[in-house]
Amino acid sequence: MGTSKFAHDWTIGCEYKEDHNPTQEFLPMEIGWYRKDIRLPDNWEDIAIGPGPIEGEQYLYIADIGDNSVRYNNKYIYRISEPLLPADQTPVDTVIYDVERMVFQYPDSNRNAETIMIAPLTLDIYIVSKESATKLYRAAYPYTFYAAPTLIVDTLEVLNSFNFSTAVGGDISPDGKEILIKKYNVLYYWYRSEDETIEEALVKYLTKVPYIIEPQGEAVCWASDLSGYYTLSEGLHPHLYFYPRIITSVKSEENLPETFSLNRIIQTRLI
Repeated sequence: MGTSKFAHDWTIGCEYKEDHNPTQEFLPMEIGWYRKDIRLPDNWEDIAIGPGPIEGEQYLYIADIGDNSVRYNNKYIYRISEPLLPADQTPVDTVIYDVERMVFQYPDSNRNAETIMIAPLTLDIYIVSKESATKLYRAAYPYTFYAAPTLIVDTLEVLNSFNFSTAVGGDISPDGKEILIKKYNVLYYWYRSEDETIEEALVKYLTKVPYIIEPQGEAVCWASDLSGYYTLSEGLHPHLYFYPRIITSVKSEENLPETFSLNRIIQTRLI
């Protein structure tokens, strides 16, 4: 989150008094200016898609949670309805209205994070911190997003600690059964049983799944039809990688990690 300084003109319409505070920079009834720090949203680290307040609609959750210096108390999640766009549409610049925002803090200390995940069955929001002491945090549903600025700040719940560090992306599958969390050089997979919560599944033994190391790979998501997963790097002209699922048995009712293969990776260059 960057900080910029802007100057503002102001006037005070009140009766002038000789006994004004001599430490004031400007006297009443004078014209002056002040300078204010305004935080700019340049740490939108991750995005997730999932259900929301209107049943049957999908929403985008944009996580303004990056904080390399670990100095900001408040973090932000923005929610908008998923735009309905044709698959062959060319990129356009547009203004999105009806944006809602949640403000939150961590319960233990300020954190730097780059991973947001939405549990599609419960609507719980999960944040995974990035530092060496990687932790899992949750905003349990119901929670509230606000359309107007508010002073209400939620506090996340800390759940688990991981035995790895530097989480830079993650996603929960649309059916809520599979979880991916990635580091820069490795991608981890968990399968959630029907009787488990997300946090219970994440304390089980993790499995590595195929991943080609990217220049600065910080994004991963499931295909909407569960046919595989995608990864993407930051930077100019990144390559979008798709890792298709290999069906090993028509009798299997579970999507197991060994059904992913490096042999059929599809690579697309993004302009």
